Amino acid sequence: MLTLNQRVQGSNPCAPITHAQQNDDGTKFRGRKPSFTFDTLALVQELLNQGMGVAEIAKATGLKRQTIYRIQKQPERQVAALSVWYPNNKAA
Repeated sequence: MLTLNQRVQGSNPCAPITHAQQNDDGTKFRGRKPSFTFDTLALVQELLNQGMGVAEIAKATGLKRQTIYRIQKQPERQVAALSVWYPNNKAA
C-alpha cells in the first residue's frame, strides 16, 4: 500500500518542490530558514576578518561550524537567503 506522500510524488520525489517553485508568489517556497540573523551574520564576518578560528566563532555565537564555513565561503548567498526570510531587514 502506498503512503500519501508516495501517491502525491508519483515517480518523481522532487515533484512537490517543483510544484511549489512553479506556483510560488515569492512567499511559499523559500527553502530552509537560516539558523542566523543579519546581526549574527555581521558578527561572524567581523570575527572571521579578525582572524578568529571557525571553532571559536561557533562557540561564541552558538552556530554550527558548518554554518560558519558556509558564511565564510559564500557570504552573498547567505545574505540572499536571509533577505528571502526577512525582507524588511537589510544587512548592516
